[in-house]
Amino acid sequence: MLQNVEACEWLTGALRGLQVLHLDPAYAKMRAVKDKRAELEKLKATFVRRASEFLRNYFASLVDFMISDKSYFSQRGQLKRPDHADLRYKCRTYARLLQHLKSLDKSCLGPLRKAYCSSLNLLLRREAREFANELRASTKASRNPTVWLEASTGGSQSGNSADTSTVSDAYAKMLTIFILLVDESSFFALHVL
Repeated sequence: MLQNVEACEWLTGALRGLQVLHLDPAYAKMRAVKDKRAELEKLKATFVRRASEFLRNYFASLVDFMISDKSYFSQRGQLKRPDHADLRYKCRTYARLLQHLKSLDKSCLGPLRKAYCSSLNLLLRREAREFANELRASTKASRNPTVWLEASTGGSQSGNSADTSTVSDAYAKMLTIFILLVDESSFFALHVL
């Protein structure tokens, strides 16, 4: 990884050194300088393409691994917030490479952002679905919807209040986790790309 970043820094420096602004006008018109600039542009395009392809595959493989590992999801009988610390750490490892890619070719960030967001979206959907399934399995509410309606309209049946409080508790848990998932996704959007 360190060698890739160093290569990127060298390439960025070489391209900046051969810009017309940094050269004497007499040198800028020389054929050797033009040839070297064209060679570096070709090298830049190849590097950006390969690094972008690597990062797209990397994001997808991280999410695939997390989806296939059941320990990331709520287990039967326990609701837990998904832990993305490992994903965050692994993505931050390549933050410096992303900055260099941005300086070399800003147009490569759009497809990278799309690949990252679609992978993260897939993970968040799976986590939300697993959490909802576990929540549904752990909540035992009355099957009679009129019981809920009577309780919400002010009916004074004490037996029904337990049913509605169970549903209310489940709904509150679901909203709490959903808000945490939204916070997590906005964190990634702001700090990684």
